[in-house]
Amino acid sequence: MKYFLKVFSIALLCFTIVMGAGVYTYFNFFDDTANANDKRGDHPMRDYTQEEIENLPAFEKAIANSDRLNVLLIGIEAEGRSDTLVFASFDPKTKRIDMISVPRDTQYHEQGYDSADHRKLNAVYIRNLKKGHERAAEKTMEAVEEILGVPIDNYATISYDGVENIVESLGGVEMDVPLRMKYDYFYPDGKKEVRYLEEGRQVLNGSESVGFLRFRKGYNNGDIGRVEAQQKFIKAALKKALGFNLPKVAMTAAKEVKTDMSLIDITANATKAIGMDMDDVNTHTLPGETKPLTFKDWTLSFFEHDKEQTKELMKEIYGVENLERIEE
Repeated sequence: MKYFLKVFSIALLCFTIVMGAGVYTYFNFFDDTANANDKRGDHPMRDYTQEEIENLPAFEKAIANSDRLNVLLIGIEAEGRSDTLVFASFDPKTKRIDMISVPRDTQYHEQGYDSADHRKLNAVYIRNLKKGHERAAEKTMEAVEEILGVPIDNYATISYDGVENIVESLGGVEMDVPLRMKYDYFYPDGKKEVRYLEEGRQVLNGSESVGFLRFRKGYNNGDIGRVEAQQKFIKAALKKALGFNLPKVAMTAAKEVKTDMSLIDITANATKAIGMDMDDVNTHTLPGETKPLTFKDWTLSFFEHDKEQTKELMKEIYGVENLERIEE
């Protein structure tokens, strides 16, 4: 039973900063709400006939033929903006997970939303939230699909309150804090208190972990430094979870993670991940650079992704180089 829970945790790393949704599935599998909701057929690239696929360029052919499960993890701020975006792609054949951190400040323009503050990727979620959580998550998925050039099958969201509760259930996460960090802690009644994380290796509790994850104004390389710190936290939290009281963590995660993937489909994919370990988890950052951009009277710092390098990264993940070699 304990091994089975570990398999779930590794297979669905992409669902939460800790590993919550995987074991969440186990505890809810026999619930009568387990209705199929797999969106893998919704993307045009999933609808090609085999004959049409054979005539596609190598990259598109690799995507159309792939059995990969692509999931977008969305971390939500209290104000309703998406603060953390991680694309996770699981290949059931190689048992490999590739994770791409997408900076929240990535420039993304949607027709009708022309002001500077609406041109950041993290604005997509909040401006669609009035139509519901599902609509907001799906529109964010569509935006990241456009940036990466590959279909995304499902999403999972978690708030920072959820992260705090899951980390507490883990008994904290050990991290090497690279510099002194100032962060705001909010009490349940809304009162705010300024707190600090001192530099050095230490075990972060729930609220300290949130402070660590949200900290962004101090890294030499801006939002990319923050992304790298989040990636380190993800791996440290997963490593801790695999050797901890998983049922306890799972019960907490079950309350905190929201996903549109059906429990049946999660279970089916989890069984394909037997034999995985941390060496099968690979982290990347969306290629690009931070630069100031001016729109009318607004000048803001944006992350401008490099389209060509992004395509090369996705081709690497999908093994297109091997496919091109075969076709030569």
